[in-house]
Amino acid sequence: AEYMGVDRWRCTKLREVLSRAAPAVLAHAPALAEQACLLPVSDDHLPLIGRVPGVVNCLLATAHYNWGILQGPATGHLLAHLLLDGAAATAPLLDLTPFDPARFMASDY
Repeated sequence: AEYMGVDRWRCTKLREVLSRAAPAVLAHAPALAEQACLLPVSDDHLPLIGRVPGVVNCLLATAHYNWGILQGPATGHLLAHLLLDGAAATAPLLDLTPFDPARFMASDY
């Protein structure tokens, strides 16, 4: 994929909106890097799917890289179950642990 660069204006605007909408997110998880492009990806190249530790009712579904358009419907289905039932309906079939956003909050990260 072609590198799109970081759009500083969009990063600033996103940070402003997030700080108003969910100030606890930034307080508990300050940004280590900024990326505003077409292909968001995490450091370990796995999506972030699940609850944000320490922030009530905050779920993430991001960083699918170029697979987002294909994985979006399944991820949405999982998040709906997490939000409504507290657990993914597919829990016996799919372990969401590798995608847990908390993996980047560990002290050894």
